[in-house]
Amino acid sequence: MSYLLDTHVLLWVIGDSKQLSKKVAQIIEDQEVQIFVSSISLWEISLKFKLGKLHLSGFKPEGIPNYLKKLNINTIELNVEDGFFIS
Repeated sequence: MSYLLDTHVLLWVIGDSKQLSKKVAQIIEDQEVQIFVSSISLWEISLKFKLGKLHLSGFKPEGIPNYLKKLNINTIELNVEDGFFIS
């Protein structure tokens, strides 16, 4: 099974938030499950952080890729063609 995390869920994972349900946490930790995040989510986090609209406790956006590797979360790169496919 594969899952794509949206930006909010990714922030909850990074921040070890109580808003992340136990079930979702178990799914993310399951080595049999493939977890993905969009490069757009990473861009959104970085942009909001730089604008001062997002505060990450103990984290800077530059550290997120290493954290994702540690959790075995894969990044999906989106391009112009993907944008047209979605619309």
